[in-house]
Amino acid sequence: HIATTYAYPVMVDDRYVMDPSPTPKFDNPKMNNMAALQLFGAGREKRIYALPPYTKVKSLDFEDHPFEVQTWEDECGMCGARDSYLDEVILDDQGNRMFVCSDTDYCAERQEAGHRGPQHHDQPLGTADRGKAAE
Repeated sequence: HIATTYAYPVMVDDRYVMDPSPTPKFDNPKMNNMAALQLFGAGREKRIYALPPYTKVKSLDFEDHPFEVQTWEDECGMCGARDSYLDEVILDDQGNRMFVCSDTDYCAERQEAGHRGPQHHDQPLGTADRGKAAE
């Protein structure tokens, strides 16, 4: 097990090793054969790296350390996704927490399609009492 969540190296076109930072390790497989031009900046090196569309990209792995995408036991509290990178959110001082999709657009699209997680509220938090306060 290689314990890193960002800057996990990839092999580009079976020839070049590249650091795709700041892309999370979880998203490395999405880089393979992507239709878009991908640009990466290396500020300290004063360089820009570009991956042309439809380029073969594979995360480095070894026989004794195969590449694995992180998985979670929990689901997104808002949309119920288990296939998205999840951020942990601390809810209060008692240590209650929930996990939410890091990709907020993906989460919103799932919710609009009717997917619900255990902490989802049909009405945004804090709006239920607005009408009562005006009375």
